[in-house]
Amino acid sequence: MQKISACLVIHNEDKNIARCLKSIKDVVDEIIIVHDGECFDGSIKISRAYGVRVFIRPQAGFMEAHLPFCFKQAKGDWLLRIDADEYLSEELKNNLKVLAQAEETDAYKFLWPIYNGKKYISRHWPHKLCFFKKNKVSFLGVIHYLVNVNGKIK
Repeated sequence: MQKISACLVIHNEDKNIARCLKSIKDVVDEIIIVHDGECFDGSIKISRAYGVRVFIRPQAGFMEAHLPFCFKQAKGDWLLRIDADEYLSEELKNNLKVLAQAEETDAYKFLWPIYNGKKYISRHWPHKLCFFKKNKVSFLGVIHYLVNVNGKIK
């Protein structure tokens, strides 16, 4: 059985983090959070209540700077890269472990509908590459640089 690690980089996300963690806690085998700099809200306390492994790193001001470190901490075969203001749909919660068993696939792009605070302004696009085999991913840690997967993406 393939293990799944959820990887989050956050900065003062106490308004969002509980919803995110609630959506993934029973689906993944571990959750790793890297906090970008000192925490000034309840994000760390909330995260630890979910049994999350938390690391506080010097503030860089952008998430990508911490992703290589976060990925390295993960013990799982698969990495779920998710933001604190995101959460898994019921369909994904029910199927994530099944997707991780597919030997012929190395990564998945998921539908990432855009919400403007009042309503969804997209329903069928864009897609976000956020679930991948740890041994197939590389990442530079450069701002706005996407994850590179050496293999088949669905």
